[in-house]
Amino acid sequence: MNPSRTPSASVLYPQLAPAKINLGLHVIRRRDDGYHDLETVFLRVPWADRLSVRPAARLRMTCSDPALPTDERNLCMKAARALQTAAGVTAGAALHLDKRLPYGAGLGGGSSDAATTLRLLAALWNVAIPPDRLHAIGATLGSDVPFFLGPPAAYATGRGERLEPLYDPATQALYR
Repeated sequence: MNPSRTPSASVLYPQLAPAKINLGLHVIRRRDDGYHDLETVFLRVPWADRLSVRPAARLRMTCSDPALPTDERNLCMKAARALQTAAGVTAGAALHLDKRLPYGAGLGGGSSDAATTLRLLAALWNVAIPPDRLHAIGATLGSDVPFFLGPPAAYATGRGERLEPLYDPATQALYR
């Protein structure tokens, strides 16, 4: 990929970053790495944060909630840096998060924000990155991030990063 890549246009890309709920969470065991092995069904729900990006000389972030950090501690910024590194991009971006989901509520808000950041910046920077590579980048950011890069319902195992789709887009039916 071209490290001198420039943003596609000076367009604002607003997108919803949806919440998720866990249906039937089964914690199997605590792992040596501190995570838990689990089985659950993730289902996206219509509550959401709103994220937008636009071209900028460097990466920077603002947020509607002054209690949230907007520096490198924020998952959106971590996602942006991870994509820059993986794709060899030097372009920046201005991110704005309109935070509507409560944090710490188990709805996956931060993970969804990170996944949405990855998708939006890949579009802004014209980065053609295979879905499995984006999934791998997401998994380094958090266990729930890969779910928000895939279908709206999935059976999850491992830390939650191993996903089996439970949704047929042709019929809009859930299945397993």
